[in-house]
Amino acid sequence: MSALTQRQYDLLYHQLSDDQWCTPMMLGGSDKSHHSATLAQLVRKGLAERSLRGGYTRSAWQYRRTPAGKAAVGG
Repeated sequence: MSALTQRQYDLLYHQLSDDQWCTPMMLGGSDKSHHSATLAQLVRKGLAERSLRGGYTRSAWQYRRTPAGKAAVGG
């Protein structure tokens, strides 16, 4: 696996939870911010997982850290 970028590390270590699902907006994201793209990169690496948040007319992804993500940041 390739090394983590600073943004990926920051989201994994400081912001994503192992138990609680979070949307990019809950992590400080806004329009045109890096959060959604960075989270998608973490999902592709297997360090985060995503789930479709239900009950809304618009689709919204929510994310949490996987055990591999926790291990990647020494957590």
